[in-house]
Formats: sequence, C-alpha cells, structure tokens
Amino acid sequence: YTLRTLFPYTTLFRSPQYLRNDILLSDSEIREELEVLTDLYTDLIFQGKDTIKSDFSRFVCDVERFEDDSSETMSKLGMGAVYLKTPTGKKLRHSDEEKREHIMNTYYRPHHTKFEAMVQDKLAKYDECIILDCHSFNENITYVEMNDVDICIGSDDYHTPTAITNKVTVIFKSFGYTVSINNPFSGSIVPLSYYNKDKRVKSIMLEVNKRVYTTNGIDICEEGIERLTAACNQVIDLLDIN
Repeated sequence: YTLRTLFPYTTLFRSPQYLRNDILLSDSEIREELEVLTDLYTDLIFQGKDTIKSDFSRFVCDVERFEDDSSETMSKLGMGAVYLKTPTGKKLRHSDEEKREHIMNTYYRPHHTKFEAMVQDKLAKYDECIILDCHSFNENITYVEMNDVDICIGSDDYHTPTAITNKVTVIFKSFGYTVSINNPFSGSIVPLSYYNKDKRVKSIMLEVNKRVYTTNGIDICEEGIERLTAACNQVIDLLDIN
C-alpha cells in the first residue's frame, strides 16, 4: 500500500510559450538555476507502479508547496507554489494574481486532485497508505543551511511513525550512507484533506544528495546509482510490508 510521489523536474524549461514569456531570465540563466534546483533521475532511483510524478519544472509550479502562501514558509523567499524568485534570489516573474490562478488551475490543483484520489484508493483497499516522498538535492543550494549528508529523511510528527524513520535510517546506514533527520529538509507531503486529520495516511520523505549518484551533479554514475537503487528498493520493500 505504498504510494510514491516523484519529482523528476526537467532540467529544461519546457512549458507553453506564454508561460515562458512571463519568465524574466534568459535561457542560459534558467539552465544555470535549474541545474541546482532540479530533482534528477528520481524515477530511476525510486521505481514502482504506484507513483505520481510532476513532469513540469518548479519554475512553472511547485506542487510540494502549500497552495496558500500564508501557510507556506518558503513564500517568504518568493518560492511559494508559484515562484516569484529563484533560489539565488533573482526575480523570476512579476506578481500577477490572475496568472497565478491560471497556473494553479492548470498544474497545481489537477496534480493534487490525482494525488488525493490515489491516497483515497489505497485507504479504500487497505485502510492504510504510506507515502514515500522522493527527491534529490544539490549540496550547493543557498536557500537553506546545508549540512554534509548523503541522505536526508523528512518526517512529520503526525504522519511519520518513529519506527519507520528508524528502520529507514538503518537501511541507508547499512549501505554506508550518512543520514540526517529533518536537516537540511524537513517534513513529508500529505494531501491537505488528510493532513493532521487521519493517521492511516503515513508519509516519509527521502532527499538524496546528487553527489552519491552523479559525477558532476548532472551525469549518472552507474556504480553510484546501482548502490543507491539497491538501498531504496530495501526501503520500498520495508514500507510495503509495514
């Protein structure tokens, strides 16, 4: 009853031209920013049939953020559901409520409607759902205080049982990875209709440092990705039987 949420955001800004026209950066600036921001190869690392993934750039819409900017801490940095700034603080687009609403209706809300339906289906079949929130990160990002770690596990006080966090930690450490909990990233995604309301919905986030499976933050290292995939498969097997 495990459901994987994957975010293999494209390294290129693929979007309708009218959205590209609103972006204030040049193509080269976009590529430079997205090389740092993009979650890479998560669909290869976390394989499985029960997945929902975002195939559009965070610069179009970030479905990991709360819809309401007043509830989203990253909106203070201009990085709410619809970014106004890049992670390095460059102005990305002008604030426009009408255009924001169009993006939310076209990208954000359909994604979350599908996500909620998949969770509801798991609950109907098994009376339980475990969400594995899958990401990767670049250790050179500047919008959070980084620590030197291979794997960051994100947990939620309400939706992440401590026993699961501990077992996942043991698996990654057995493969030789360094592991931290809720540092530098914290929490794990849950559909808003279940958030802090239904303990049958469990969630745990995995943030993988891109250095462990790429050679330069972009190109795949075969040995690294094989080792990482083996560790993640053990995590998936653990969650499937819990």
